[in-house]
Amino acid sequence: MLAFNHIGSKDNPLVKRIVRLANESKFRHSEAQAVIYGEHLLQEAIKYGLVEQVLILEDAVTKYQDLINSLTNPQAIKLVPIEIMRKLNILDSLSEIVAVIKIKSTLAEPSLTQDSLVLENIQDPGNLGTILRAAYA
Repeated sequence: MLAFNHIGSKDNPLVKRIVRLANESKFRHSEAQAVIYGEHLLQEAIKYGLVEQVLILEDAVTKYQDLINSLTNPQAIKLVPIEIMRKLNILDSLSEIVAVIKIKSTLAEPSLTQDSLVLENIQDPGNLGTILRAAYA
């Protein structure tokens, strides 16, 4: 079995970062990362190569051995005691495994081969009408 790094303090920068990712939408978007909880979500993230960090409850390592073996970067695995896992969990039930994943943009780069108008967060339909009329003119 591999030797894993252990995090023993709630003040560890990685722990603080994961708590912030879990609680702050703006931070998640700016960092292009998210926090996932549980074995099944982690299996899917591994399948698509999205996993950056994995924190496992130190008492649950043997339970997740197959999952650990499927990771391409075993250095990304950290073991934590239950006190830290409780701090990391925002769910009602305690998850034994938490991961930080990359958020990939699902939008393709637009190919603007002719005159185009790009709009975002239009809140007033009247503004949209004015913009469309001005663009058409």
